[in-house]
Amino acid sequence: MDRVELTREIIEELKYHRDRTGIGSLRLLRMSGSEKPDHLTHSIVKNWLHGSNKTVKESDLEHVLHRWRRLPDCPYGTRVVILPKIRKKLKFYRNKTNVGAVAILRGKHAEKPRGLNSNTINLWLTGEAMRANQKHLDFVLELWEAIYTENKVRVEIKKSFVKKLIHHRNRTGVGVLVLLQGAQEKTPDKLSVAIVYSWISYKTEWARQDHLDFVIKEWERLPDKITNNSLSSKKQKYPQNTPGRPGLIKLSHEQHNDLRNQRIRTGVSGAALLKNADPKEIPHGITAERINTILQVQTEWAEEEYFDFLNTEYERIKPHLIIVPENTVAKLHKHKERTAIEAADLLKISPEPPKGLRAIMIVQWMNGINPSAHKKHLSWTLKAWKSLPDANS
Repeated sequence: MDRVELTREIIEELKYHRDRTGIGSLRLLRMSGSEKPDHLTHSIVKNWLHGSNKTVKESDLEHVLHRWRRLPDCPYGTRVVILPKIRKKLKFYRNKTNVGAVAILRGKHAEKPRGLNSNTINLWLTGEAMRANQKHLDFVLELWEAIYTENKVRVEIKKSFVKKLIHHRNRTGVGVLVLLQGAQEKTPDKLSVAIVYSWISYKTEWARQDHLDFVIKEWERLPDKITNNSLSSKKQKYPQNTPGRPGLIKLSHEQHNDLRNQRIRTGVSGAALLKNADPKEIPHGITAERINTILQVQTEWAEEEYFDFLNTEYERIKPHLIIVPENTVAKLHKHKERTAIEAADLLKISPEPPKGLRAIMIVQWMNGINPSAHKKHLSWTLKAWKSLPDANS
């Protein structure tokens, strides 16, 4: 068995062909088919590239070099080293724009280079990837730079400002969803419920100035919330002729929105609300069906006693939904691509999925359609995907 010295020149040629073709050692050996020596693995070739071996089997080296040399240049662009200044620039744009790896590619499916995904970008940012496709890198830098140079300055969010937002939310009793839905002025582009929640939960440090100005202005213009003691003066009474029937009130658009927002905030349905309430506090005659009719805005009239009950019960329930962090979305994408397992299959093959979790929920988190999730659902999904082996292992 003849062995040859693994010189610096040989290592450089191996790396050159890997970067020129865009094909790594694993794929190269798979393309060799039956011609590949049985004992030769991609781990062995990786050790060559890292300079871990002083000598190598001559026939193995000839096989790998022959295979790489005959391959054409990568049609999607050459691979380049991610220099420290480039990585620093990527992180700068990400932090200043508050647009992460998932968000930067949203809506760019038709124009983004083939093979580029959010997981790739996150590997650049963390330093796990030392090289990048030049076209991929140029495309992402151009996108981030365009956002950064927009005439919409992003500023640091001060804690005092966040406290002011929380104060107005508590003072008015109006949540983020209702605030944006009922805004007097047109909502600035790209401002969403998820973005505002990321401010008040201290999950982000930067925001567009026009977004901050809009939200604080909308909350400041709202009056203090109506307490149970003052509800009687605000509710419109509905004449009723049936003896013993609870009085009806006409619900305003704001009152409907507030109830619906509470339903979303807590994730508690009408049936669950009744099940968990103190039996002594449940109004006579109320049913889960009637509650859902009120919550789904299928009627503009509601029993006054029922309305007060809903407000009181929802106010005391702590929310169990959380905003899905962007880095968690990136991890979900990473493990999905690593394992080649779809969300629906994950639920089928993994043990004991939590009650109520469905594949469509996972897809909506990953695509940014639904920014909130049950904490148990999210943690189980990430843990289940993470536990699976690589697709090619």
